[in-house]
Amino acid sequence: MIDIVAMRISRRGFLKGAGATLACSIVDLKALCKDTNLSKPISDLERPKIKGRILFPGDADYNEERKNYNARFDLSPASILFCNSDNDVIEAVKWARRNKVPISIRSGGHSYEAFSLIDKGTVIDVGDMTAVTLNAKKTIAKVQPGITLMPLCETLWKDQRVIPVGSCATVGIAGATLGGGYGLLARSMGLTCDNLIGVKMVDCHGNIVVADEHQNSDLLWACRGGGGGNFGIVTEFTFHLHPIENVSIVRLRWKWEEAADVMRAWQDWACQVDDKMTSILTVSSKKAGALLGLAMYLGSPAKAQSLLNPILDKVKPKKFSVVSMPFIKAQREFSGLPTKHAKNDQSKDLTEPVHARLHSRFKSTSDYVRANLDDAAIKVIIDALSEVPSDSSCVQFDSYGGAINRIPVKDTAFCHRADTKYCLHYQISWAQAANDIKNVNWINDFRKAMQPHVSGYAYQNYCDRDISNWGHAYYGDNVGRLNSIKRKYDPDNFFRFPQSIVG
Repeated sequence: MIDIVAMRISRRGFLKGAGATLACSIVDLKALCKDTNLSKPISDLERPKIKGRILFPGDADYNEERKNYNARFDLSPASILFCNSDNDVIEAVKWARRNKVPISIRSGGHSYEAFSLIDKGTVIDVGDMTAVTLNAKKTIAKVQPGITLMPLCETLWKDQRVIPVGSCATVGIAGATLGGGYGLLARSMGLTCDNLIGVKMVDCHGNIVVADEHQNSDLLWACRGGGGGNFGIVTEFTFHLHPIENVSIVRLRWKWEEAADVMRAWQDWACQVDDKMTSILTVSSKKAGALLGLAMYLGSPAKAQSLLNPILDKVKPKKFSVVSMPFIKAQREFSGLPTKHAKNDQSKDLTEPVHARLHSRFKSTSDYVRANLDDAAIKVIIDALSEVPSDSSCVQFDSYGGAINRIPVKDTAFCHRADTKYCLHYQISWAQAANDIKNVNWINDFRKAMQPHVSGYAYQNYCDRDISNWGHAYYGDNVGRLNSIKRKYDPDNFFRFPQSIVG
């Protein structure tokens, strides 16, 4: 997930969203849980023998811990099991299966559609499992599923190493990896899932399964972009590491009235530029008036600026900067967490504090673009952003190509490669429940109007309940193999949610 902190126009409007009403989630739960034991209160069942915390409704921390990242969702699990070891996860799965209790799986808790929560069932939370261990050569890291992206980057920075991840500090490594994992290093180092070389997982029977290139390689294939929560509960990821030092950060700002020209110029440039450059373009609502570019380049500022000349020559920005800084400083500035910057011996916050589960109501969705948007498509975008129910709305363009597209479509479950040029991320946020319908309708109408101009695919980590053909949209032709792997590793469909792989 990428957040342009410099935009300063309701940052929550640029955070990832979800798209469904609570009523929809309850209906889905009934459909999914027809074989479960919901007649007996979970608090009356035998307690699972885990060493981590167990919360029930009425407990002191329950209301805080049940909150979703998106305030549109208000779900009430019957219990939350905080696992802090493989054995805890094993016991939680066996307990739920034995008692026919429906479950959801949570690490960072950033599911746009609140798929990591469940009404009446049990949340198996692995957020307390945060260990990171590097091998002697600092080329491989073993990472537990509960660590979030900023602490992970901070830990790896001690050895000047990195796993390419997104920039939102509070996203969990598990969800990011299993659904893909896009960030500002993606064109140079690949997606997070492209750097995954092994997993340890608790399966539907409570057994440990190890998947790597030598054993259960089909499961590793599925974990490289096949979505979280489908096949089991990962308790450890093994990643390939990259060395990292200084990076060049590019920031551009144009007049909003130049949006059409900037979109044309950006799409001609962003996917053809040097693979060491990953860029995003954000077009806000007309009233907010922000038109911003951001890029990270693995090289000198002088070289970065020379690579920008094709787009600068077409539309001159009103503000433009290229600054070299340590990677970790850039990550902190984009993270959404407070960052100190020394200036005249005084420190100031560069970013606004953000809590993982305290956000306004929002909805997001996505499309992929394979052929440059024509004038008609660009007009759809301009028209939509000119008439918005909430000023904190935008479209974000995430550049693909480079290392992402060098991997063949069939080599991982993540299918958005080959001729994919960029991802469109539609976003809107608001404060009051009374405004839910008009805001959700706006973004759904916007996406519908764009369908003649886009590929028909969508990013699975920007999940959206309102995409009717989500299996094809998220996984393309890879969905068939994912179904087969689901049948092999979870034949009873124990791990399920409204958009889970069925088998």
